[in-house]
Amino acid sequence: MTLDEKEKPYQPENPEPNSEDTGANPETAPVEDISHPPASQLGNHQDSNYSVGIKPAIVVALSVVLVLVTALISANIWRAESMAVAVVNGEKVSQAELYNEMFLKSGEESLHGIITQKLINQEAKAANISVSDADVNERLDRMIEKDFQSEENFNQLLQMYNLTRTDIKEQLKTQLLVEKILWAELNLGDEDLKQYYDEHQELFGEPVTVEVRHIQTDSRSEAEAVRTAVADGADFAETAREHSVDDMTAPRGGELGRVPYSENLPGWVLTAFDLKADELSAVIESENGFHVLQVTELIPALEPTFEEVKDDVQQAILEEKMATVYPEWMDSLWKKAKIEYKHKVDA
Repeated sequence: MTLDEKEKPYQPENPEPNSEDTGANPETAPVEDISHPPASQLGNHQDSNYSVGIKPAIVVALSVVLVLVTALISANIWRAESMAVAVVNGEKVSQAELYNEMFLKSGEESLHGIITQKLINQEAKAANISVSDADVNERLDRMIEKDFQSEENFNQLLQMYNLTRTDIKEQLKTQLLVEKILWAELNLGDEDLKQYYDEHQELFGEPVTVEVRHIQTDSRSEAEAVRTAVADGADFAETAREHSVDDMTAPRGGELGRVPYSENLPGWVLTAFDLKADELSAVIESENGFHVLQVTELIPALEPTFEEVKDDVQQAILEEKMATVYPEWMDSLWKKAKIEYKHKVDA
């Protein structure tokens, strides 16, 4: 069968992939999203759930913002007086009213958070530990880059939850104080860090990555015809737009994007890692059809030295240790603190 004999699949008027389409088969859907593994996350210092990762995802970042919203409700009430969340028979319900109601229903929890914050600050002062503005700004920049991918995304979330950059910085400062205090208590030296690095090198490097595109057909004969045409000089992207039955990638010339190596990739995608740059694959069969792949760029694995990722090694150790160390440490602060409750707080 030749390309001209093949019936062209229906092409939608708007070729852009629909992000709301949940019916795409996972094996034929674009795999570029897997190139962004989870990164670091903020901790909630008002309870024992404190974790710091080294590779956060946007979903984690969103959950962090929701935690911060709860912690910062009282600070944001004054900014919400004129913002309506509902209108009842012509009468507005302001965000301030909503926030006040939420605050009253969680007063005990809010007080617990404030006391916890003071205990952390007092412990840091006693240990002569401080966090500079430069430290906070550096962590914020890393969070924006890894969790939100852009300043625009970050600012949109701030606006959505009526938060400011200063609000986030205050929470980050607390997180950094806790990290410094507990890191000192762990008393780990460079030898311990190096040992962890040697035992977990896969956490700190980047696997070999390919920039790859593909054309998918319903039959082997169609795939063979497509491969022959491209091998004879036909433009791969144009051929994909005309003949690929993968509606997600066909409109963009079959591009799958940058795909880092993983044993969990579909078998037909793994074939790309055996190709050289610009090389065409043989026809590959999968449960969804037949594929012809082409690697447009081959990016070697990144294997940083210990010194290059020393800070990340420390963060990784903190992530492992915090699950047990932080709750025990915070519990000890509460037990040795002298706390007097002057007024009953509504729960």
